[in-house]
Amino acid sequence: MAELAPYAGANLLSFNSTNAAIARGARVVLDSSQTVSAAGATVRGEGVAMYAGAALAPLAVGVFQSGGVLPCIGDAAIAINTAVYSAASGKVSATSTNAVLIGKAFTACTADGTLFSVLIENPV
Repeated sequence: MAELAPYAGANLLSFNSTNAAIARGARVVLDSSQTVSAAGATVRGEGVAMYAGAALAPLAVGVFQSGGVLPCIGDAAIAINTAVYSAASGKVSATSTNAVLIGKAFTACTADGTLFSVLIENPV
């Protein structure tokens, strides 16, 4: 598979990560200390890690609110144009149970842990 473009149309913000490394494409949530960590299954999070980041290091985050196409990590195979939802460990899933809508698969995800492009949808 060809390498994904870093992002398309999204605003980037910089945050420090918590005491855990964060993978490129992981959904992240901001805490009260202004640091980010991988988002859980029941929260949307603030955005996606644009590059892999070491623990306690600066991390570029593509912000969901700005929309656009962002890299995300899938939890299973996901077909193009399928709605994707929040999943555990900062991943996204085609399963909507107890999850929050993230967007739509812009490219296919071939397997668990695979990076693919998601067109971010923002609720009104």
